[in-house]
Amino acid sequence: MSKPLRLLIVEDSEDDALFLLHELRKGGYTVTSERVDTAPAMSAALEKQAWDVVIADYVMPYFSAPDALILLKGKGIDLPFIVVSGKIGEDIAVATMKAGAHDYIMKDNLKRLVPAVERELREAVERQERRRAEESIRRRLKFEKTVSDISSRFVGIFDIDDAINASLTDMGRFSRSSRAYVFLIREDGTMMDNAHEWCAEGVSPQIDNRKQLPVAEFPWWMKKLHKGEVIQIEDVSKVPAEAKSEREVLERQQIKSLLVLPLTIGGKPGGFVGFDNVIRTVTWGDDDLALLRVASEIMGNALERKKAEEALKQSEHSYRVLFESTLDGLIVMDIETMKVVFGNQTAAKLYGYESMGDAIGINPLDFVHSDDKEKVIEVIKKDLFEKGLRQVNEFRTMTRDGREMWISAIGTGTEYQGRPAILVSIRDITEQKKVEGAKRRLEEQLQLSSRLAAIGELSAGVAHEINNPLTAIKGFSELLLARYDLDEAVKSDVKAIFKEVQRAIKVTQDMLSFARRHEPEKCFISINEALAKNLDLYACHMKTNNIDMVVEFDPELPKTMADFYQLQQVFMNIVINAEQAMSEAHGRGKLTVKTQRSDGMIQVIFADDGPGISEENMKRIFDPFFTTKEIGKGTGLGLSICYGLVEAHGGRIYARSRAGQGASFIVEIPIVSER
Repeated sequence: MSKPLRLLIVEDSEDDALFLLHELRKGGYTVTSERVDTAPAMSAALEKQAWDVVIADYVMPYFSAPDALILLKGKGIDLPFIVVSGKIGEDIAVATMKAGAHDYIMKDNLKRLVPAVERELREAVERQERRRAEESIRRRLKFEKTVSDISSRFVGIFDIDDAINASLTDMGRFSRSSRAYVFLIREDGTMMDNAHEWCAEGVSPQIDNRKQLPVAEFPWWMKKLHKGEVIQIEDVSKVPAEAKSEREVLERQQIKSLLVLPLTIGGKPGGFVGFDNVIRTVTWGDDDLALLRVASEIMGNALERKKAEEALKQSEHSYRVLFESTLDGLIVMDIETMKVVFGNQTAAKLYGYESMGDAIGINPLDFVHSDDKEKVIEVIKKDLFEKGLRQVNEFRTMTRDGREMWISAIGTGTEYQGRPAILVSIRDITEQKKVEGAKRRLEEQLQLSSRLAAIGELSAGVAHEINNPLTAIKGFSELLLARYDLDEAVKSDVKAIFKEVQRAIKVTQDMLSFARRHEPEKCFISINEALAKNLDLYACHMKTNNIDMVVEFDPELPKTMADFYQLQQVFMNIVINAEQAMSEAHGRGKLTVKTQRSDGMIQVIFADDGPGISEENMKRIFDPFFTTKEIGKGTGLGLSICYGLVEAHGGRIYARSRAGQGASFIVEIPIVSER
């Protein structure tokens, strides 16, 4: 049975070529041949058709077997290459075989030609099968690596656009396509856009020309995608008639073949991913389709995730805008640690932080005023945690820079990043509290002034009524004491009467002074100077009684219009009261006297470390005749007189104290400039 053989003969001698053909035909081959004797001719022959064997003479005038072998390898063609020569030596033959020739035959021994051709054809087939197997393995490994690379890009935190672009590059190269791309259908379903594209070298991008494409113009295409079908077109010119509009679009882009798979996003068609070829018609294999399926599923899931993330970002943005735009401070506290884990800028500013980032991790309970902390903890524990109540609570807290602030807060249970938390709304009510405090103090002052006025009128009447008898008693006592013949025992009794009547007269004088309310005789004075002279007078007495005095005068304190002597009376009264309280409490003490400027007022602060004043007594300390001293040691008019004198200056006097924690008296005199 005749065997076909396509033979390329590289030989300058036509006769020698005929000998070769004769020998092969004798061996049962039907030979189709072409003889060439130059490199260009051989190159043209190789381009023209496929050959089974190349037989080359070793030496020719313009060509040679080694040159022919180099040309064949340069074109990447693997064909049996047999050298035939009449003059080749063994060493040259060995070198030719090492260069890639498969056999050599002497022209005087052509009986070896047929067996050599048969052997080389068999080995060529084996090599081809081996190459196909190796290529299949390489392609499978490349497929698996491509799938692995694509999958790994979409794991964890990633930029989805970069991941899709890189994956399209891998897919396009694997499938040897001209382009690989992703189209996305818009939310309303009326338009689609080429969102991502990869192009092979030399292929023009089309992504900018594939925007805002009306879906209605691709009915056949969209019908298949909605059914979940693969669109595989090996030859665009042969698409069915119902795909006429699609064919026109594809042909305008010079697409020869394409392979497209639906992209499912959120359970519905969201676009498609595919390849095309603009060079030639292509039949893509199972690996190409499998890769496209894997990529379609991975990208669909990633795009669904992106869509969800964008929706979440929009929701978070809306929440953040609402969260940040509220006038109240908002903080989220972890229930276990009670530390801030989230909050808005308003809350950060309230606590004295530049940004909420600086405030993350603080425990707001650490800022609560010590007097209110127990109450706040109780509210959180009982009302919020145990009863689930949402009640507004007002308490004092400190800011980062130590400023005291009143806040109104309401909390509710919530969850943050999977952990139980509290959402607390905070409002600064410091100014409100100041207004309320000022109003309350004004009401108290009015009430006290009213009481003082009433008691003053009563005191004036009583003092006048008893002053005349007291004066008479004092006068007669002095006359009796002037007598030389008075018995000493009687004289001692008269002295006691005289002493007590003097004390009674002093009380009536205080009552009259309290009742008169004379306008102060003001002039431009230095409060520091008035206070210093006062303290100098009493310094020795304080030292004798183990009382340390600390003076902190503001050297920049301005002068003001005031009655020098009336203020000295006020200061002296407060100093004496402090000294007596400390001495009686523990026989020693420390009195700090400080002056400063505050809100248009001169403040004089007297702070002692005595026994303090109980909350109950704090309400009455400026009432006339109220005293905590023993009978005979005080009239109870001192502070009420001080109150009247300070009030007459347009100022105010008040105290701060808690039992056992010392007391502070603050005198405020308005700053009035000299005119």
